[in-house]
Amino acid sequence: MRPASNTLDGLQRTNHNYPSCVTRRSASGHDLHARQIVAALDAGKHVFCEKPPALDEAELADVVRAHDRAG
Repeated sequence: MRPASNTLDGLQRTNHNYPSCVTRRSASGHDLHARQIVAALDAGKHVFCEKPPALDEAELADVVRAHDRAG
């Protein structure tokens, strides 16, 4: 089982609720990257992601849309 900080729920609890946290470094399992990146961007955070940002084109499109929404 992965630690809570490597799950989407754990990410939201540990990073998104703290206004002073302005960045999110994603180095979790590849299967979580896209969801975590989208959640972080939607929360107004800057994101640095270890490769790959997504596992397929649909996930990558979600990441790009979240980036575009974030400005």
